[in-house]
Amino acid sequence: MAVTEASDLYGLPLDRFVAERGALAKALRAEGNKDEAARVGSLRKPSVAAWTVNQVIRTQRRAVRALLATGDELERAQSDILAGRGDAGALRDAAPGGAHGPAARSRAEAPRPGRRRAGRGRGGAARSG
Repeated sequence: MAVTEASDLYGLPLDRFVAERGALAKALRAEGNKDEAARVGSLRKPSVAAWTVNQVIRTQRRAVRALLATGDELERAQSDILAGRGDAGALRDAAPGGAHGPAARSRAEAPRPGRRRAGRGRGGAARSG
């Protein structure tokens, strides 16, 4: 895959970042875009932790949205309790182990090992006849 945008660099395997950054900067220079080439060339290789978070966000969008929604719901529930408007039940429900919060909804939608899909056997192939 040829990298054509600086943001694409952060979706690559970490060990390809430096080489692809150099290739992109070289291509930009060849096109006469020296300022952009300098900007791309100065991009720092992400740490392993930053790269990992970036990969999770790029590949697990639904789970990330559920995580952020859970945080928002917890923040609202806690703010309500501190303001004297809420109750502990709402906070418990919003918590990751809660029965009704976004995390519970996300867990319900998540694929589970050993769970069979309708019309499929253990091997994953569609059943015939």
